[in-house]
Amino acid sequence: MKKLIEHELLSFGFLPLLLVIELLISKEKYEICSIISEVLNEQSNKYNLKFPTKYNEEAIEEMKYCFMKHHNLSGDITEKNHIIYAKEILNKIENYENI
Repeated sequence: MKKLIEHELLSFGFLPLLLVIELLISKEKYEICSIISEVLNEQSNKYNLKFPTKYNEEAIEEMKYCFMKHHNLSGDITEKNHIIYAKEILNKIENYENI
């Protein structure tokens, strides 16, 4: 599971994963939330970054700031699509659990 989460972080960024945590909390899947938080923390330390820990407006603004700072992009597309990305990640997690 941890490798899957790491892959999704590198593919989609931190914002969809923060939303996935919120969705999993509502399903009482706390163990998976813990794995996601662990991966975010490890990658944050590895790359000397500070990811937000909660899905909220501040996290969205941080994502947009990161896109502007590191890629010279506004982050608007990712902001619009992060819910779709989160649903895709959630489906992958659920499929992984059913294996």
